[in-house]
Amino acid sequence: MKHTSGRIWKIIGALMLCLGFATTLFVVSSRMRATNSIDETTPVAIQNHTQTDAGTRLMAGLADWTPATRQENLHSALLSELNKSAADALAKQGFKSVVLPDPFTSYSTAETAKTKEVLDTLGAQGVFRTLTLTPVAENQLPAFRQALQQLITESSFDALLLSDQSASDANGAQTAIFADYLARAFDQVGLKLPILLDAGQISSKPTGYQTGMASLADSLQNAELLLHADLKSMPKLKEWSKQLAGDTPVNVLLDIKSSIPNGTLQETTKFLAALQSANKIPLMLQSADYMPKNEEACQLLVKFYKGTLDLINATKPFYLTKPVSKVKSEQTVRTEKPTITFRGGSSPLFELTCNGKAVTRNESGDFSMDMPLKAGSDNVFRFEHQNKTYTVKVVYVVTVLESVSPRGGIETVGGIDMVVGAVARRGAVVKASLGSQEIKLQPGGASSESEEGLQE
Repeated sequence: MKHTSGRIWKIIGALMLCLGFATTLFVVSSRMRATNSIDETTPVAIQNHTQTDAGTRLMAGLADWTPATRQENLHSALLSELNKSAADALAKQGFKSVVLPDPFTSYSTAETAKTKEVLDTLGAQGVFRTLTLTPVAENQLPAFRQALQQLITESSFDALLLSDQSASDANGAQTAIFADYLARAFDQVGLKLPILLDAGQISSKPTGYQTGMASLADSLQNAELLLHADLKSMPKLKEWSKQLAGDTPVNVLLDIKSSIPNGTLQETTKFLAALQSANKIPLMLQSADYMPKNEEACQLLVKFYKGTLDLINATKPFYLTKPVSKVKSEQTVRTEKPTITFRGGSSPLFELTCNGKAVTRNESGDFSMDMPLKAGSDNVFRFEHQNKTYTVKVVYVVTVLESVSPRGGIETVGGIDMVVGAVARRGAVVKASLGSQEIKLQPGGASSESEEGLQE
């Protein structure tokens, strides 16, 4: 990330205004930039390197590949420990983006070697690799600088996640200084890495630290925020992040295990339904290695990880558009037709039955079916979906005689023909009584025929 002096002072000014730590930041930042020469707090030059094998890539080519803008990074997994097998398993589950833990806890050679092994394993499978770093104190910078130089020389990664929410950095001053330190370190060798700033848990209102991180992200190139959320806070995530970050890209961290504690398909579907409120905000899944007990739920999550799951259809409930538009647990409708049409939809992940028989649906879970009705008896249709029952009782009103003519009393002279007609249900026997004489009307010459099967 390139930084001009103007941008750096912009960062300082924003932090002074928003965070209230003007003196500390000014003194430390100014000393770190006093000259262009390398001093104790300026990182040593990291030599450019070429690819050593198929599993490593130059970071310079990834300048515009930020987690929020890359479709394959819509769902990232957090690796709990630097373990090659665990990293390989996440890649096989379908993750195209993995976040590694902080490798610089002891600055040991073994630790660096293990990190390189994991990075190369993921890189060989085309996985976008984000390395977590925790801001370090000034007296730890030399050891940190040496370990980072060794790691970059021997391997590569694609983005950085800065995670520090300690009480001593309540306003984000230490994180801001460390972010600037890293930016200049990579700038020396022409590397531009996306930086994610961990802003912590969503609450009722942003904290001072979160406001500071938002200001810092707004001042840096390719910088994004990471917010922690749960199922309860997901519905307000979009509005909350907009208030905090404005146009700065936001990622959200979720714990799958706490969201799907019993590993059932119902829990998994509920979890996925809650994600719709995030409106495509990139996710980082803390317990991505946790798989539900239900096999179908496992397959569902794998599709979700791969980005091939249709969330809208997968999570929709049972509904009807005909013969009613509002579904209740029990309701009654009336009709004069011999058949009734049921049209609606449901989640294709769960079976839908009507009176115990499976309903034929398309891949989106939508259906339409015509059901015959019986006259003089109850017509009950019981739909079952996701352990819920919806009963529709249809009252079939049969109209035998639609109309007759002529109506009322008629007086006429003898010798004149009189035509008596009726519109009745097809197949009905219709008789007319004229005085003491009973005449059976004959069907024929029907001028029209309705859906009810009426004839003249």
